[in-house]
Amino acid sequence: MKPNLLPLALIAALCLPACSPAEQAPSVEATATERYEQTVALPDNVMLVHDMRFDEAGRLTMAASAADSGAVTVYALSADDVWETAFDTRALIDSLGKDARVEAACLTPQGSLVCAVSCDDSSEANLYTAVPGSFEAVPFSASGISTLRSYDEDTVLVADTRQSLCRIDLATGAKRCEYRLQGRGRVLSDFTVYDGLAYATVSRSGGAGIETEFEAFDYDTGEKADPDASIVAALEKVFSHANSTDPVSPIWSNGQDDLLVCAKGAIYRISDNAATVVAESGDASLSSAVKYPHRLLIGSGQDDILVLCHNKTGGLAPYTLYRYPEGSKLEATGSLVVYSLENNSAIEQAVATFRDERPEIAVEMRIGIPAGSGTAADDALRALNADIIAGTGPDVIVLDGLPTEAFIGQGALLDLSDALEDLHASKDEYFESVLSAFSSDEGTYCVPGRFFLPVALSDVEYLEHTTSLGEMTDFIASSKDARAGLNTATSVAAPFAASSQNLFEDDGSVDRDALESFFTCTKTLIDIGDENLTRNISEEARANLQGYDYRATELSSVSLADGHGVSGAGILGISGGEASRLEIGSMDSCTSLGMLSLAAENAEFDCSYKLLAFGGEQVFVPGSILGVNASSKEAETAKEFIAYLLSSEQQGQSLYDGGLPVNKSALYDYLIALGGYGMSAMSEGGPVKSFDRGPFTEEEAAAGCALIESATHPFVEDKTVNDIVATELLAYCNDTATLDDAVSACVQKIDLYRAQ
Repeated sequence: MKPNLLPLALIAALCLPACSPAEQAPSVEATATERYEQTVALPDNVMLVHDMRFDEAGRLTMAASAADSGAVTVYALSADDVWETAFDTRALIDSLGKDARVEAACLTPQGSLVCAVSCDDSSEANLYTAVPGSFEAVPFSASGISTLRSYDEDTVLVADTRQSLCRIDLATGAKRCEYRLQGRGRVLSDFTVYDGLAYATVSRSGGAGIETEFEAFDYDTGEKADPDASIVAALEKVFSHANSTDPVSPIWSNGQDDLLVCAKGAIYRISDNAATVVAESGDASLSSAVKYPHRLLIGSGQDDILVLCHNKTGGLAPYTLYRYPEGSKLEATGSLVVYSLENNSAIEQAVATFRDERPEIAVEMRIGIPAGSGTAADDALRALNADIIAGTGPDVIVLDGLPTEAFIGQGALLDLSDALEDLHASKDEYFESVLSAFSSDEGTYCVPGRFFLPVALSDVEYLEHTTSLGEMTDFIASSKDARAGLNTATSVAAPFAASSQNLFEDDGSVDRDALESFFTCTKTLIDIGDENLTRNISEEARANLQGYDYRATELSSVSLADGHGVSGAGILGISGGEASRLEIGSMDSCTSLGMLSLAAENAEFDCSYKLLAFGGEQVFVPGSILGVNASSKEAETAKEFIAYLLSSEQQGQSLYDGGLPVNKSALYDYLIALGGYGMSAMSEGGPVKSFDRGPFTEEEAAAGCALIESATHPFVEDKTVNDIVATELLAYCNDTATLDDAVSACVQKIDLYRAQ
């Protein structure tokens, strides 16, 4: 299974097509039936769920693939919630050769499987039907098949990456009809069939981001259709209740008699000009910041309402299945409050899964600076301190961006030495320099759960000129090829972290000369990046950049956790524009090593990567730094949460940008378990470039861990300091402040902050 380099999050504000207004104003009503949320365990090693549905016998069935398999296994859920294997497609895959793999699959109402299988020697996938003990080819093939769904005995709906949706006859392979989505640049996110109509939810780029709308078609003819006005009105009412700060593209299911929709935070039944809330989860899965509903499943039983959620951070267990049976929620016997200054995907993922596994504990996640709130870091810090003094503070404090040493010095945190001893007594190995970053003779008052590394991926020759920021900048500026080859997504955060031992003294004070050098070099790199942004691009691409403030975007933060993760897309020439020869950014996920090696192996020049260190030791930036409030009444539960977050099972979850896991065993196992790495660029005509490599060998995984272990010096970020540096650096790069004025203001503000 290859991770998707740029996963498309279909999050949007809904816009409905023009339809006749309802005669009666629609309403959103609460159901009289109380329901609670229950987790249903999935089989081990499920990496991709192709389809789920209730079969004709009323059993929940699932078609899924493991990380190390190109085949699909069909499971059925027993009455005691045990997944039993019904059959798989191994015989089909073996008959087609070792390079065959299932691209998409779906279950029919009768329990058979329809799958699209591709081989490396063909750009197209062929359809097959499979039942226990046999399989049969369907005379149909197409490229880019992404989703299959079946709603009757004889046909299957086929969606592809070109946003085509059609209905195929399983006996003849003929196209019964095609459902033509209106307009260009639209992405099909979900579809269903209800009452003779096919409903499709599509997303497209709008003025303020991504917008979502639905279209309806006659199921048999493919002609555009207008749903009943009462349904349109009820849907409009449902979607207007979606959270506008993080709206999620709705998913559909067809029940026995009604149309059901899962929108942000609830499941709705659409009928009789009203949208009735069937189930809602409060702050749990349906409203989670780190999960999004993937499939809505409705069966004939009173408790047969389920939602399959996909974890936004991915991992080796990317799905969670929830059931909503009738009854009251289990009364909590304990509580836990987790505080983070800003949104943190790794922490929020851990909170969500900890809540699933410990339903007897009421877990609350507090964010000091909610996204879009505009709250200043020092205001959030004052509010946190006031809560702690008042005895209403959190139990677990995520110290990312906070003055960690001040919290330790003031005695605000518990000693976690005993928890660290328990970790060392476990079977897991850890990156010890990171795990013990805050240990001293007095104790261990906080523990990092994640960390980030500044890295450069480039032409091997260029890497010889990266011993200092000044040397690297001078080389890039003076070399025609290096200058033109600097990726436009130039991370300011990576050079900032790599220069940290020069910029800051042990007591936190600023070295003015080093800061001047950093400002000067950064401006040069940003100027070159800005220059490359519009070099050799089409007029259409240039027009799309109108109003885009490159400098403000790139200089919005100097935090390595907020900076660009190095993916290799620029090196391989699939991120738009000309191929780059130098990417500067961070190793920020479990997949970083895989993507770096993928790029190095497939670049059109001699390419490699190295950790950046512009002074002294190799630097790492601790993240997800966990401490326990010294006045917490739930200290033991807080320690249990920290141990849970550091376990190998949890550390293997975050994929995209949550940071590298401090658990070495988790990363090592992840590198080997993941089936490989791939990257491709898409266009209206399908893939134009594609690269892949297999999974890491044990030797490669060990070498990757050894590279990471070479980083031994922690650079602990402080959001207030980072914001000061970013603000003054932007002023200098925009020529609204001289170098002397910008550096002086920066030093003065940091000194004032430290004195408070």
